[in-house]
Amino acid sequence: MKIEKVVLIEPKSPGLHVFSKVRLIRLSLPSLAPILKEIGCEVKIYFEEIAPLNWQDVKSADLIGISSLTCTMDEALRIAKIAKLLKKPVVIGGPHVTFEPLTALNSYCDFVIRGEGEETFKELVISLRENKSLKNIKGLSYRDENNKIHHNPFRPLEPDLDKFPDPDFSSVINREKLKTIPISTSRGCPYNCDFCSVTTFFGHKYRMRSIDRVIREIKNLYPKPKRLFVVDDNFVVDRKRTIELLNVMIKEKIGIPWSAQVRVEVAEDEEILYLLRKAGCYWVHIGFESINPKSLEGVNKRQRVEDYKKAVEKFNKFGINVHGMFIFGFDEDEPSIFKKTAKYASKIKLSTVQFLILTPIPGSKLYERFKERARIFTKKWSFYDGHHVVFSPLKVSSYLLQRETIRAMKKFYSLTETVKMLFTNLPTKNNLKKLYFRFAGFFLIRKWLQVKKNRLFLNSLKEKESLGRI
Repeated sequence: MKIEKVVLIEPKSPGLHVFSKVRLIRLSLPSLAPILKEIGCEVKIYFEEIAPLNWQDVKSADLIGISSLTCTMDEALRIAKIAKLLKKPVVIGGPHVTFEPLTALNSYCDFVIRGEGEETFKELVISLRENKSLKNIKGLSYRDENNKIHHNPFRPLEPDLDKFPDPDFSSVINREKLKTIPISTSRGCPYNCDFCSVTTFFGHKYRMRSIDRVIREIKNLYPKPKRLFVVDDNFVVDRKRTIELLNVMIKEKIGIPWSAQVRVEVAEDEEILYLLRKAGCYWVHIGFESINPKSLEGVNKRQRVEDYKKAVEKFNKFGINVHGMFIFGFDEDEPSIFKKTAKYASKIKLSTVQFLILTPIPGSKLYERFKERARIFTKKWSFYDGHHVVFSPLKVSSYLLQRETIRAMKKFYSLTETVKMLFTNLPTKNNLKKLYFRFAGFFLIRKWLQVKKNRLFLNSLKEKESLGRI
């Protein structure tokens, strides 16, 4: 098979949220691009959030690759269907198909890459070119010429992340529209929350890239981005290494504002906080998840609610904004949890929030538990975005969970709360950024409610509740 031109696609997100205006490409496809170029492929990457798919490029391609999350699977399969009509071989990868490969193989995809895809994709292209057997490619699922499905063994996780080349953003169509560029300094997470699939995908072991490689990658970014987002699921795991990395960033005068995901307890370490800010970190994303200790315990989230307020105060003291993420729908959640949480989020002066609905993502222990107990009532994957109820809660109805999550968001991002911020903060650049996201949240929530699909979904939940079905 001739494979000279490869078109890689990241499907557009199906919905709106408070950070919809920050178009952040995932690293999977830019990480594949240099590997494919090394074996002689021409590569084009379409990130649908910034560039609509050019079907002439698809027609002229020899292979189509799609990277998908659970919530973008419906769009991924729509693209795959059209590509198959054009008689193009389709490869799909990502967390969802890693754990549910038949979602793709029973639709329009020829090959599924399970787990980390750098080596698997490369071996697949070489084998197709040379007409070799696919049975020895670890991490690959596929249909053979007799339409039989094969799932090869998983590929062991690569311990040396420096083995892989730096991501290539030059292959992204409309690259100039990427104002925020993602970087990775590590993979894996030592924690194992029930609702998360990160450890199942990347492993418990915290694998780190060398500091030299991270700094080199940032320095080589061209054009220089306005912002960086560190995609590590937990930026501060190894304290010694984190301090070393931050000191090098300061010494090398990186000079690009950046944000990262951290845990609550990072706020207890003032040396880390000082270095984070000095190195350019201006925003952190923290999964507070719940203000109910029983809910945290029930999903194996090892942190204490009493630490939240102090943590936000500490980050703010060092000039670092906090984006707080909360989840509604845990088995211990009572009807009062929504208003209490919205009030609490404003009280502790979070810069921005996301109130998300608990979502059983394939690959998580929560998904397996809910599936076993028949608590999942829809497999429409576009609803698996954290903004739609897809399961039957225990102590509230599905309709109440959906409605009150929206109301909590409207409360936090109300004009009243925004005006309070306006008159209680000096007009610094940092505070203007917070105000921008507050206003963005205000308009996006109302826009979400205007989307016909969302209105119909909400009404269907209300109707089912009246019939006593959920």
